[in-house]
Amino acid sequence: MTIGDRIKRLRQERGCSQAQLAGKLNTHPKQVSKYERGINPPSREVLVRMTKVFNVSADYPIFEERSDKDQNSIAGRELVQKLSEIDKLSEQDKAIVKGGLDTFIIKSGFQRLATATEKMGS
Repeated sequence: MTIGDRIKRLRQERGCSQAQLAGKLNTHPKQVSKYERGINPPSREVLVRMTKVFNVSADYPIFEERSDKDQNSIAGRELVQKLSEIDKLSEQDKAIVKGGLDTFIIKSGFQRLATATEKMGS
Protein backbone atom coordinates (compact mmCIF):
# COMPACT_ATOMS: atom_id res chain seq x y z
CA MET A 1 0.00 0.00 0.00
CA THR A 2 1.39 3.39 -0.98
CA ILE A 3 1.42 6.55 1.12
CA GLY A 4 -1.32 7.90 -1.15
CA ASP A 5 -3.45 4.81 -0.54
CA ARG A 6 -3.06 5.21 3.22
CA ILE A 7 -3.96 8.90 3.08
CA LYS A 8 -7.06 8.13 1.02
CA ARG A 9 -8.07 5.30 3.34
CA LEU A 10 -7.67 7.48 6.45
CA ARG A 11 -9.67 10.27 4.81
CA GLN A 12 -12.48 7.93 3.75
CA GLU A 13 -12.59 6.15 7.12
CA ARG A 14 -13.26 9.52 8.73
CA GLY A 15 -15.96 10.39 6.17
CA CYS A 16 -13.97 13.37 4.99
CA SER A 17 -13.94 14.78 1.45
CA GLN A 18 -10.72 15.89 -0.23
CA ALA A 19 -11.90 19.48 0.14
CA GLN A 20 -12.55 19.04 3.86
CA LEU A 21 -9.16 17.43 4.39
CA ALA A 22 -7.50 20.19 2.38
CA GLY A 23 -9.11 22.77 4.67
CA LYS A 24 -7.83 20.98 7.76
CA LEU A 25 -4.34 20.68 6.24
CA ASN A 26 -4.35 24.29 5.03
CA THR A 27 -3.77 23.23 1.42
CA HIS A 28 -5.74 22.99 -1.84
CA PRO A 29 -8.07 20.05 -2.61
CA LYS A 30 -6.14 19.41 -5.84
CA GLN A 31 -3.02 18.92 -3.71
CA VAL A 32 -4.79 16.28 -1.59
CA SER A 33 -5.76 14.52 -4.82
CA LYS A 34 -2.12 14.57 -5.91
CA TYR A 35 -1.06 13.09 -2.55
CA GLU A 36 -3.60 10.29 -2.89
CA ARG A 37 -2.67 9.51 -6.51
CA GLY A 38 1.05 9.49 -5.68
CA ILE A 39 1.84 12.44 -7.95
CA ASN A 40 3.28 14.62 -5.18
CA PRO A 41 4.29 13.35 -1.74
CA PRO A 42 3.18 15.52 1.18
CA SER A 43 5.81 17.75 2.76
CA ARG A 44 7.06 17.09 6.28
CA GLU A 45 4.88 19.92 7.59
CA VAL A 46 1.78 18.50 5.90
CA LEU A 47 2.57 15.02 7.24
CA VAL A 48 2.78 16.42 10.77
CA ARG A 49 -0.57 18.21 10.34
CA MET A 50 -2.02 15.03 8.83
CA THR A 51 -1.07 12.93 11.86
CA LYS A 52 -2.89 15.43 14.08
CA VAL A 53 -5.97 15.57 11.85
CA PHE A 54 -6.21 11.77 11.63
CA ASN A 55 -4.94 11.16 15.19
CA VAL A 56 -2.40 8.57 14.05
CA SER A 57 1.26 7.99 14.79
CA ALA A 58 3.72 10.05 12.79
CA ASP A 59 4.94 7.06 10.82
CA TYR A 60 1.54 5.65 9.88
CA PRO A 61 0.94 7.64 6.66
CA ILE A 62 4.41 6.69 5.40
CA PHE A 63 4.69 3.03 6.39
CA GLU A 64 2.48 0.01 6.58
CA GLU A 65 0.90 -0.85 9.89
CA ARG A 66 3.04 -2.92 12.20
CA SER A 67 2.01 -6.51 12.61
CA ASP A 68 1.22 -8.16 15.93
CA LYS A 69 4.46 -10.14 15.72
CA ASP A 70 6.40 -6.86 16.01
CA GLN A 71 4.86 -6.27 19.41
CA ASN A 72 5.84 -9.77 20.52
CA SER A 73 9.51 -9.38 19.63
CA ILE A 74 12.01 -8.61 22.37
CA ALA A 75 12.45 -5.07 21.06
CA GLY A 76 8.66 -4.70 20.88
CA ARG A 77 8.23 -5.81 24.48
CA GLU A 78 10.98 -3.43 25.60
CA LEU A 79 9.27 -0.60 23.75
CA VAL A 80 5.92 -1.40 25.35
CA GLN A 81 7.63 -1.36 28.77
CA LYS A 82 9.21 2.03 28.03
CA LEU A 83 5.85 3.40 26.91
CA SER A 84 4.23 2.31 30.16
CA GLU A 85 7.02 4.10 32.06
CA ILE A 86 6.50 7.24 29.96
CA ASP A 87 2.81 7.10 30.83
CA LYS A 88 3.79 7.78 34.47
CA LEU A 89 5.55 11.06 33.60
CA SER A 90 4.06 14.52 34.04
CA GLU A 91 2.09 15.89 31.10
CA GLN A 92 4.89 18.36 30.37
CA ASP A 93 7.51 15.58 30.28
CA LYS A 94 5.23 13.42 28.12
CA ALA A 95 4.96 16.26 25.60
CA ILE A 96 8.76 16.54 25.47
CA VAL A 97 9.17 12.79 24.92
CA LYS A 98 6.43 12.79 22.27
CA GLY A 99 8.12 15.65 20.42
CA GLY A 100 11.42 13.79 20.41
CA LEU A 101 9.80 10.58 19.20
CA ASP A 102 7.94 12.41 16.44
CA THR A 103 11.22 13.91 15.27
CA PHE A 104 12.95 10.52 15.05
CA ILE A 105 9.97 8.85 13.39
CA ILE A 106 9.63 11.57 10.78
CA LYS A 107 13.38 11.53 10.11
CA SER A 108 13.31 7.76 9.68
CA GLY A 109 10.31 8.05 7.40
CA PHE A 110 12.05 10.52 5.14
CA GLN A 111 15.15 8.33 5.02
CA ARG A 112 13.04 5.34 3.97
CA LEU A 113 11.15 7.45 1.45
CA ALA A 114 14.44 8.72 -0.02
CA THR A 115 15.77 5.16 -0.25
CA ALA A 116 12.59 3.96 -1.94
CA THR A 117 12.70 6.90 -4.36
CA GLU A 118 16.34 6.12 -5.21
CA LYS A 119 15.43 2.49 -5.89
CA MET A 120 12.57 3.56 -8.15
CA GLY A 121 14.91 5.85 -10.08
CA SER A 122 17.45 3.08 -10.64
